[in-house]
Amino acid sequence: MALRFGGLYAAVLFVAAWLQDAIGSRGLYLATALSGLADVDPGALSALNLFSDGRIDARTAVAAIGVAIAANMLFKLGVLAWLGRGLFVRALLPFGAALAGGAAGFL
Repeated sequence: MALRFGGLYAAVLFVAAWLQDAIGSRGLYLATALSGLADVDPGALSALNLFSDGRIDARTAVAAIGVAIAANMLFKLGVLAWLGRGLFVRALLPFGAALAGGAAGFL
């Protein structure tokens, strides 16, 4: 598990830094969204690493982490919808409230 996580983190950090340099914050958001489909932590840690190196500002780092979380939650909702309507309906309200609260807090 640790090797898998380390490999995923290294790949996400490399891609996030490369896309950040190539196309700006949109590239970072794309990288964290894609990593969020598998796990939130590599995208969040990559954004924090870029922030600590002074390559992005705090607002961009927070937005990138929010994108990773939102992508992860939307992916999980998709899985629940695929598994069964009942699971999806029960999870929709809490997931929606969490996403709306996060967006409101960011704004």
